Amino acid sequence: MVEVRIANEKNLLKIFEWRNTDFVKRLGSLDRKVRIEEPTKWFKSCLKDPNCKIFIISDHHKDIEKVRFNKHKNNAGEGLEWRL
Repeated sequence: MVEVRIANEKNLLKIFEWRNTDFVKRLGSLDRKVRIEEPTKWFKSCLKDPNCKIFIISDHHKDIEKVRFNKHKNNAGEGLEWRL
């Protein structure tokens, strides 16, 4: 059964693990492992930002992915950006 929930500080280590997988490193702007301080600062700022929501996706009670939504305004109006 697939479940989706809002991320919280307890999810930081799992997101850190996902960030340092070879697959994600190849896709990201930094093709290297990151130290825990880098995603910690980013993650905590996202949790406080009312225009950012991070969700954790679980399958049979196992966390498998995260998705992030950012609401933003620009000259064209409001928009929504999402990232895995």
